[in-house]
Amino acid sequence: MKRILFVSLVLFVVVIMVSSCFKLTVDSVTTDELKVVLSSGDLVISTRSAFSGIEISLVGEILQEDVLCGDGMICVVTSRQGRSYVAVVKPGQEFATGERVLTISGDYVSLKGLGITSQSASIPESHKPSATEPLNDGISVIDGIVFKESEGSFFIRGKNISNIGGSEIILNYDSSYFEIDTSKGNNGVTALNQYASKGIHIVQHNLGTLVISTAFGSSGVNIVEENMLRVHLLSKSIEGESAVTISAEVRNTSEAVIPTEVFSGVISFRDRLHYLHSCNIALDSFRKDLPSAVTGSP
Repeated sequence: MKRILFVSLVLFVVVIMVSSCFKLTVDSVTTDELKVVLSSGDLVISTRSAFSGIEISLVGEILQEDVLCGDGMICVVTSRQGRSYVAVVKPGQEFATGERVLTISGDYVSLKGLGITSQSASIPESHKPSATEPLNDGISVIDGIVFKESEGSFFIRGKNISNIGGSEIILNYDSSYFEIDTSKGNNGVTALNQYASKGIHIVQHNLGTLVISTAFGSSGVNIVEENMLRVHLLSKSIEGESAVTISAEVRNTSEAVIPTEVFSGVISFRDRLHYLHSCNIALDSFRKDLPSAVTGSP
């Protein structure tokens, strides 16, 4: 009797292990760039590596309204020869490893037979970034892309600046392309990281000029590398590029000047439909130029 119970218990454990393994393989699949998880009938897709743009392909028809992209992302859905293709970009930024890219809603019961593939690459920009990674020591305006007639923002980042007691940062820009959105943050500027937690800020405006004065008091801050400020903007109706030039004076807690290099940036203003079209063309060329995509094997 004990032997029968023992054998039954072993079989029960084996069944549980096999069932668990089967569930894991059915409920998720990976490519080189992505992980796809089946959740309540939906496909939840996140990144496994960093890239600028990606195209996901699978068997069947997907409608544009079935795809939910993450914040700040753009998705374009096309179908041909029994497969659907979802091109995803995040203007002016790269996708980070582990970031959720999109969710495809539906009534999927298994990932088997979907033939999920992906291809990624960097989408070429119309200009070379002024502040490129890795950034130089100092204060940089990070390049960005904003759609015309919309809300947007850009970042000011610091690197390797020690014992900051205060700073004054002056930005000059082409006001024919955008204006500062004073309804957001502190008169159009949001302090970030240590600048948010420890600084007191005064923001002043003139047409085409933004002045941000910050004081930290006697404690001071040390920046290794982090975004210091976010500038909110409202873009106008024209396409093109506006240089955002920067000058800055940084002082330590003893009010002595800290020699600090500064690096200007470029904000590009694009038509939404034209940009979507160019992204789709770029991602379409990835299929022709890159090696065969990696297919997930559930």
